[in-house]
Amino acid sequence: MSSIINADTSDGLKFTSDTSGEIKLQSAGTDIVSVTANGMAVDTNTLYVDATNNYVGVGTSSPTTTLDVETTVRSKANAASNDSTVGKVSFYNTNASASANPERAYIEAGRENSAWGAYLKFATSTGTSAASEKMRIASNGYVGFDVTSPTYRIHLNGGSPTAANSGIAAAWNLHSDYRLKENVSNISNASNVIKNLRPVNFSWVEDNSNIPTTQGFIAHELQEQAPFSVLGEKDAVDEENNPMYQAADYSKLVPLLTAALQEAITKIEDLETRIQALENA
Repeated sequence: MSSIINADTSDGLKFTSDTSGEIKLQSAGTDIVSVTANGMAVDTNTLYVDATNNYVGVGTSSPTTTLDVETTVRSKANAASNDSTVGKVSFYNTNASASANPERAYIEAGRENSAWGAYLKFATSTGTSAASEKMRIASNGYVGFDVTSPTYRIHLNGGSPTAANSGIAAAWNLHSDYRLKENVSNISNASNVIKNLRPVNFSWVEDNSNIPTTQGFIAHELQEQAPFSVLGEKDAVDEENNPMYQAADYSKLVPLLTAALQEAITKIEDLETRIQALENA
């Protein structure tokens, strides 16, 4: 027995009690609220407060985290000061026939470098494997895919932005409709700009692609000749003195290269005409 307050449908309000130390609030003999030394339950599994572990369960009477919502979300928030995890939301498969790794995906925020910098990572699972990190947004805003410490604004597993990335295919479609453009004019003196560019061989400072050298441009040098193809400023840093690296979009050089090639073709055709005229003289 317990100390029970029951709103009975036949006898009205009924009180029963013993010395068990349990208090129950009932309606028609069904528990609505139950309070024991271990915690409090509302409507059995609707809401359960685990007083021993300071856990709260929604939809479960056996919460395993600070906030345990069955069967969709489990949340860990306000982690201890010595825990690198600031917050975590996990998605579980609680089906009885599920594998030994019920955590299918999670989103986690954690401290990075200092108590004030935090990352955000996303994890998914394949088959019966446990959920593992697939994407991370670092505290500096860099995004890594299968990279836990991204060193570029978009860092794909395989190394540098220009390194070959297995299994990745991309289609870049840029709006080019004439109705979206104004102040249209032909590109002139493209050959002179191209002559002043400095294509270089180089290797990345941090690169896991096993490619010893690659080819490209130095961003600030390219910016001097083709500023429309480069983002950022040379030697820029953020508020915490972290480097803000420049980025180049080589695709924007295509119109310039096309114009330079047309200029060269025009000169070649002019020379061919002059040579033909001399030969026929």
